[in-house]
Amino acid sequence: MTKAVHFANPDPVACLADNEQTEDHHHTFTKDRVLLTNVEDEFRLDINPSVEIEAAEDVLRSNSHWAGALPAAQGLYDPNQEKDACGVGFVCQMQGEPSHRIVSDARGLLCNMTHRGATGADTRDGDGAGLMCSIPHEFFEHEANTLGFKLPSPGHYAVGNVFFKPDAPEALASEKKTFEGIADSLNLRVLGWREVPRDNSILGPAALSREPLVLQPFVVLNGHESSPDTITNGSSNFDNQYFERQLYVLRKHATHSIGLAKWFYICSLSNKVIVYKGQLSPRQVYDYFFDLNHVLFAAHFCMVHSRFSTNTFPSWDRAQPMRWAAHNGQAQFTLYIIS
Repeated sequence: MTKAVHFANPDPVACLADNEQTEDHHHTFTKDRVLLTNVEDEFRLDINPSVEIEAAEDVLRSNSHWAGALPAAQGLYDPNQEKDACGVGFVCQMQGEPSHRIVSDARGLLCNMTHRGATGADTRDGDGAGLMCSIPHEFFEHEANTLGFKLPSPGHYAVGNVFFKPDAPEALASEKKTFEGIADSLNLRVLGWREVPRDNSILGPAALSREPLVLQPFVVLNGHESSPDTITNGSSNFDNQYFERQLYVLRKHATHSIGLAKWFYICSLSNKVIVYKGQLSPRQVYDYFFDLNHVLFAAHFCMVHSRFSTNTFPSWDRAQPMRWAAHNGQAQFTLYIIS
């Protein structure tokens, strides 16, 4: 059994078992359990059968004074779940209907998280920012037609932003060929590549010195291409789980084969979501990636992230969201006692 004890409780000890004790100015918990607490509090964690952890009372949140005041609970907001770390936001259309407005609203949400991130001495060098959204099919369908290939129906192809080192054309061609070869070995096919239009004039010196080339591969299962001669968009014979497994192996195999030494990094490669991110500040994201401002770029959800680099230096690959989540980067537990 797992029991959660919130620091917001005016008497957290009352939530504990009877044999747990307190001292005058600190709560001391001794039990056959592991106790985890917010990393910003003073604590000592020991996984031995006897665990003693001290948490200062003066870190308790309370609405009785201005320093700890929080908004009242409303809608999905619960002050008991309030944390202090990187900025994470989420906006969605509850019925799953994509629109450019969701992407546009996410821009304001991301910019409102500027205070949750940081910059270098040159304020154009951000610690990292980005967003994840559902795949804007209409936008990519338009772009694919421009590039001379046709996409199958939504969910039957994968696309993502992939970082490459801006090497000589021969080196880049070799790395793309390696990626395509791995895809072929996994019963996948790369329909084509698209270079993501960007504006690097807004970057600071640190971000610019390591700016990657950003390419988008469009990947399908063999036999599920969409072309003038054969269109197999029917879902009856499409194995989505198999497709996702093969994409996972492709991401892992390509990452190890090409490698970070060549600046190769897959931000995302999925048939459901796509990630746009970089060593940017929140206000730079939409100005840097032109795609996000296109009227056809529509999504039913967007998750945004503003990074505050703590234990590691800022870099293009460390920006978030990651391939399936965005997090605050710290062990931010409310307070758990685990049996």
